[in-house]
Amino acid sequence: MGEEIWGFRIAEILVKCEIKGIFIGLNFTDSGLYLNSDEDNEAAYYVGIDLVMGRLTFDRWPRKRSDYPFMLETERKIPVEPGQSYCVDVIKEGSVLEVYFDEKAAMSARMYELAQGTFGFATQVGTAQVTGLAYLTADE
Repeated sequence: MGEEIWGFRIAEILVKCEIKGIFIGLNFTDSGLYLNSDEDNEAAYYVGIDLVMGRLTFDRWPRKRSDYPFMLETERKIPVEPGQSYCVDVIKEGSVLEVYFDEKAAMSARMYELAQGTFGFATQVGTAQVTGLAYLTADE
């Protein structure tokens, strides 16, 4: 029996952009933002907010190694509680990804293999709300 993931796609993600939003965790175990997703959401990078473990993670699907719940060395401990609002700022430039969580944690990663696609938000086991969404692009 697989777990259901609910999400919605926002737009094509450009090579150079910034995504800002207020993420309100109403009742979830794992929520986040997916990046460079294919048309069917079968392949994507995923910035996760894990309420149960209090961490920010980076992952990709499909995984090359399935024995870890996320990419190694990308976990950041974050102070996260149910029902609170958190500002998430994502900056993408080419394969470089930078994520800032509520001015309390930062994470950087590379996205080599999935170079383009869409972005959106997803929640696993629960609900969350995103408000004040801004998608900023930069001229090349």
